[in-house]
Amino acid sequence: MKGRPFVLDCSILAKALVPESRSDEARAVLGLGRCLMAPDLLPIELANVLWKKVQRGVLTAEEARGAHQGIAALAPIRILPSAPYHPRALDLALEFGRSFYGALYLAVAETENALFVTADEKLVNALVATPLGGRVHWLGAGSPP
Repeated sequence: MKGRPFVLDCSILAKALVPESRSDEARAVLGLGRCLMAPDLLPIELANVLWKKVQRGVLTAEEARGAHQGIAALAPIRILPSAPYHPRALDLALEFGRSFYGALYLAVAETENALFVTADEKLVNALVATPLGGRVHWLGAGSPP
C-alpha cells in the first residue's frame, strides 16, 4: 500500500456500487492502492442506503442484495470495531455540530492518521476551516492527496 490510508464513508461505497453522480470518482478512489478502512457502522449504513433506493424504485430488491454482497469485490476495506472510537466521536460531534455517525468516521481518521474521504460536501465545508480540515476530502474535489 502506498500513501496515507483512507477512511471511507458509506457515500463512497454507495456511489461505487450504484451508478449515480460521481460514481466514476468513487471507483477511482477505491483503485488508488491505498489502505482503506472504515468503522463497523459502514455495512449497516450501506444496507440502509440500498434499502432506501429500493423504496424509491431506483433499485430492485435483488439489485440491492447484489450490491451489498459486492462490497468485498470493490476493494479490501478493513472494518474496525467502532466502540474504541465512540468517546472521541462524541467529542467531535458535540464540538463541531456534526452527527455522531459522521463524527465516528472522523474519529477513525484522526486516530489512525488517515484521510477521511466522503461525498458529503456539506460535512467537508463545515470542517474545512477547523483543525479537522486537513483530515477530510470531498470526492468532488478531485483525486485525494
